[in-house]
Amino acid sequence: MNSKRRLNIAINRISARDTFPIRKLMIGEGDLGFPKDRDEHSFHLGAFVDKKLVGIATFLFERHPKLPAEYQFQLRGNITLPEFRCLGVARTLLNTARPLIKRNFCDILWSIVPSEVSSFYEKMGFSVQAEANSADKVLVYINL
Repeated sequence: MNSKRRLNIAINRISARDTFPIRKLMIGEGDLGFPKDRDEHSFHLGAFVDKKLVGIATFLFERHPKLPAEYQFQLRGNITLPEFRCLGVARTLLNTARPLIKRNFCDILWSIVPSEVSSFYEKMGFSVQAEANSADKVLVYINL
């Protein structure tokens, strides 16, 4: 993929099952579902380029105990196909999700991510905090 090319990215709601092919690429075999994937408050977004699903993100109504807000969403499975990374796919997914989360009266979006991707989240306005039980994962969160 040419990194200079501007992509026309379309974001749509998708089902949990629709996320499985991309989750499988990154997670491998086994259970591709997340707890609360099908919860009534959870939602999934897909990023499409030329009608091809190239990125996914799952948002679960879940509270992190270290964060003060009562109502929070957790971001899980924010995955972009390797050939579409660094082209704005993940940024577009997150920017689409923010008003949807805010409409649900939630004040915080958070995720546990590998420390090597924390700079992406910092650029998106997230705060980064060490995760007590993990040397290679960090807590990222943003007040909405």
